[in-house]
Amino acid sequence: MPQVRIMGDNAANVQRVAELLLDLIAGSPELHAGDPTDLGHRGGGARIVFDVSARPREAGGRERVQAERVETTPARRPRPPRSPRALPPA
Repeated sequence: MPQVRIMGDNAANVQRVAELLLDLIAGSPELHAGDPTDLGHRGGGARIVFDVSARPREAGGRERVQAERVETTPARRPRPPRSPRALPPA
């Protein structure tokens, strides 16, 4: 599953970016974000990870494609002329 990982030395900035991204994904009809997990970061920063997945398309959300077809009768190739058959040699 795709994941988004936000890391940095400034924990407040990382938290703010994660909130903004989660809000953007929540507003998208195509994407779904999992619960964020704070993994911690050495040196006092932050590391936040969350899963992102595409929402399944609904039956009503299918696209309709229409193609026009011109009906034609295929032209027949003329038959080659028949050559008279000779009798087999006696």
